[in-house]
Amino acid sequence: MNITRPAPDAFAYLNSKVGDKFPVTDDQTAGVRVEGITMDNLFTSLYSPDAFLSNRSIAENPSLNYSNPFGLSWQNYTSISTLCAGAGGTDKANISNIHVECGLIFGAAQRKDGSKGLIFEPDTWWRQPVYTCATTAKASIKETVFRFNVTEQSGNTLKALSVVSVNEKTYSDNQSMPLWGVESPPGWNLSDIGQLWGLVSSEMEHSVNLSTIRAPHLYLPGFGGFFSTGIPGSNNLPAGDGITNLLAGIYVNSYSTTGLPDYTGSSNMAM
Repeated sequence: MNITRPAPDAFAYLNSKVGDKFPVTDDQTAGVRVEGITMDNLFTSLYSPDAFLSNRSIAENPSLNYSNPFGLSWQNYTSISTLCAGAGGTDKANISNIHVECGLIFGAAQRKDGSKGLIFEPDTWWRQPVYTCATTAKASIKETVFRFNVTEQSGNTLKALSVVSVNEKTYSDNQSMPLWGVESPPGWNLSDIGQLWGLVSSEMEHSVNLSTIRAPHLYLPGFGGFFSTGIPGSNNLPAGDGITNLLAGIYVNSYSTTGLPDYTGSSNMAM
């Protein structure tokens, strides 16, 4: 759109100001769906410079035909997820490279005039929020207090059992904290292996092919982004690739053919 130039020093050239408007068509925003909430890990869904514009579209609104003086294409968007996540598939499988999944969230569209109408009537203006989000996961230990009321016990059920509280576990010093271990075989990349992780005994603290840390929690290893190995809905080894598959399912394009239930509202009238 001729707003900035490519790196380095991309923002030294800034051809925009607050309040400027840049019209786009449905073709230029292929991943955006205004009829529901959508998420996508492809940042080209925000705006695609490669989109084909018909002569009619350009004739009706000449400003749609951006000059693109720096020749940007979809390939200029492929590193955004990796830069956001901080690690990619060719980074080493260790305890330091944690799994971060990034993507765009398009909120539900609303009428700009504040009315509650849900029908896209001609000549109405709509507003849709767009968020860039990064998600990671960590394992921790909780202290849970239960209450058991013998007077309510009925057969082989848990009716008499209730949860009173669930709190983060506190530790008096570093040595009392749990010892976490992460599978870290030398020479292996994140794309080669779904690392096992979990609590380990003190005897395992200096084992080979294992990275350890004493801490209240452990950020889970792995990598996200468009080229990650996460397969939404597949079978998994929970401590190896379960979280990867879960986050991939969250950030997958809601209109893909994964077979997962979606939360856009497009397949659920109640939503």
